[in-house]
Amino acid sequence: MSQHKMLPGNAPFPLNIVALHSTKSAKEGAQTTICDGVVLFANMSKELQKA
Repeated sequence: MSQHKMLPGNAPFPLNIVALHSTKSAKEGAQTTICDGVVLFANMSKELQKA
């Protein structure tokens, strides 16, 4: 059995990539943003990291 902490949801393994999908496309100005969650987490305040 994996020693990884399970996350809420149905994934049987830790998630490395989270993808969001919208069924309605923007008529203009649409873009895809890629975010490194590890860097994002590291730059959060310690209080927010604990939340």
